[in-house]
Amino acid sequence: MEDVSRRALTAADAAANDYFGISVAIDGDTVVVGAAGCWNCGYTGWVYVFRTSDGGATYNQVAKLTAADGAATES
Repeated sequence: MEDVSRRALTAADAAANDYFGISVAIDGDTVVVGAAGCWNCGYTGWVYVFRTSDGGATYNQVAKLTAADGAATES
């Protein structure tokens, strides 16, 4: 049996020091991954949504969420 508990997810627009993976939530076939952004650059952070339709063999990014009114280093 293949160990499917280890999969690498990468954002379509991944950048160095974006803290991708600082938070993770999993519900069924959906994985939500937080990226805090670069604290020194003023980025507000993002949330990426990934889905699988083949039991976890592959995951596709289906959304990137940002706050419409987000401010730098806002928590």
